[in-house]
Amino acid sequence: MYFARELPRRHANAFHHISRSEFDQLVGKVDQLIQRSDSVDIPVQFLKITAAVGDAHTSVQLPLTKARFPVRLYWFGEELRVIRATTAAQSAIGLRLSAINQTPLSDIVARVREIISQDETPWYFEDRSPYLIIRPDVLHALGIIDDLKQAQFAFTTDDGAVVNLTLAPVADQIADWHDAYSSPPLYLQHNGDAFWFTALPDAKIIYVIFNHYDWLFFKARKLFSFLDNHADWKLVIDMRGNGGGDYHVGHWCLIKPILRRPALNRHDRLFVITGRATFSAAMSNAAQFRTETNATLLGEPPGEVPNSYQERKWFFLPYSHLQVNYSARHYKFLSTDVRTLMPDREIDPNWSDYRAGVDPVFKYLMSSATE
Repeated sequence: MYFARELPRRHANAFHHISRSEFDQLVGKVDQLIQRSDSVDIPVQFLKITAAVGDAHTSVQLPLTKARFPVRLYWFGEELRVIRATTAAQSAIGLRLSAINQTPLSDIVARVREIISQDETPWYFEDRSPYLIIRPDVLHALGIIDDLKQAQFAFTTDDGAVVNLTLAPVADQIADWHDAYSSPPLYLQHNGDAFWFTALPDAKIIYVIFNHYDWLFFKARKLFSFLDNHADWKLVIDMRGNGGGDYHVGHWCLIKPILRRPALNRHDRLFVITGRATFSAAMSNAAQFRTETNATLLGEPPGEVPNSYQERKWFFLPYSHLQVNYSARHYKFLSTDVRTLMPDREIDPNWSDYRAGVDPVFKYLMSSATE
């Protein structure tokens, strides 16, 4: 199999999590599955191999699809709740997913784990699994649904009642979406912005949303120009929505300027927020904030192991033309090989705050500022 031959040859170390013999056995099993699978299932079956390699930069690029089941899910602890839905599924908002086509959530989770990188942190699974669970092709390949055009979803209310809905996939851009909250918290109001900041005069906080690295040099220069005119203010850099880019750019544009400002580089003045979606270069920069600055880290741990295989490259399979991503280099951002970049104060999302449009991390910052 070309896939099984090329991936170990190109990867920096394809056997850092799985042994060569385990890899070969898995390839044999996947090959048998592919022989009796529908064509739509093949990319998902290949994911079982890259997931076993372990690092999240190694994966098969699933075909682009705009059709997904019309709910958006999010893990709050062990509860997978509906946080957004179309009009057809609006009654499910706030409810807990309990089954799909009579397959209980525990079984769905077990099957989805087989296609998600298995050597990253638990928060990576929390970030990725809700996206995969609403893809018809994924559910079909994992034997959860037979019909790509509809499925029966079972939800549970807080008082234990079961709500069954037969749902059909829908494209995002043609759907009428409803959210669990009436008004989103500040950090969700700027999902489309690469870099955005605002002043909060009452708390003397400059709050930054850092989602991407585009044009960061120019945007960061405006930020520090503002900060230099507000020397006693706190700086909060929110990286919960940052899925990566070039960590060298983040270091040059944010960390170095902070190191040149000792009055700002203090644990009670500099705060960095991370979350389950903080990944790749963003995780790297968060680790550098930990090791090089006096920043206080808040929120959830990032989804990626701090010392891990990264530097994504890719090749294409000759027949299916699927893109296979692989890690070309190992990075070490912490001096010890800990599994998780733990925040100084872990603040987990909770359903009651989310439903009310409240950000628990922001709530903590604001309460601290008034103490």
